Amino acid sequence: MSHISGHRKEDAGGETKSNASILGFPTYTLANRYQVRYATLKDASEMERIERAAFGSLAPGMNYSHELKRDHYQYLLAVRNLSAEELLARNKRRRNGFSRFGRRMASLMPHPSRTEAPDRTDEIVAGMIGTVTAADQAHVMVVAVRPDERKRGAGELLLIAALIESQRKGARNASLEVRKSNSTARALYKKYGFADTGIRHRYYADNNEDAIIMSTPLITDGNFTQLLKQRIAAYRTRWRASNLMVTA
Repeated sequence: MSHISGHRKEDAGGETKSNASILGFPTYTLANRYQVRYATLKDASEMERIERAAFGSLAPGMNYSHELKRDHYQYLLAVRNLSAEELLARNKRRRNGFSRFGRRMASLMPHPSRTEAPDRTDEIVAGMIGTVTAADQAHVMVVAVRPDERKRGAGELLLIAALIESQRKGARNASLEVRKSNSTARALYKKYGFADTGIRHRYYADNNEDAIIMSTPLITDGNFTQLLKQRIAAYRTRWRASNLMVTA
């Protein structure tokens, strides 16, 4: 039997928050090769790289160092451990780019673990999702997955985690905008209960494409809870996932 963990996090102001919640049904943890964790200020530059990789010249160019400090905003990351081959390749690149003088100077510095939380150098951030919750409404601002990590369940896992977190924060509904031509994303959102509720004409500046507004029914409703349970079970079966976990 799997479960959702009640990990805790600190926000930018040092306030401790609990993320233990799962819509009132038997608690699941979710993760195949991926896990979901809260983004921190240390992730800002990596999030900007993911945005550029996912959207290319259409990337909005957000300043995530600023975004991560904003009230009511939350960013979740899908991460996975580096494989042995990826870890060797990363270490080789770093050695080649690090001068002998630089290595000597680094050896004189205090060990990171003695002064601050260690950097997560053994993981890859595959994607991110950002939401803002105001009153009882959650709005998905961005969903971005690295091109080489797509079609492996990371985006769907992020959406599940965002819905769980939105419900925990007291949201009654979730909404988002999506390009009219993005049939793949629209199908995923419909799978999780989103329906077309409006249109923003000429919303995207690059090509004046319309945006479809999609919203959920009440995410606190029993029918939605049952739908989410079914989708989580199907996700676990498809991706052989043992758990879904949002960690600090």
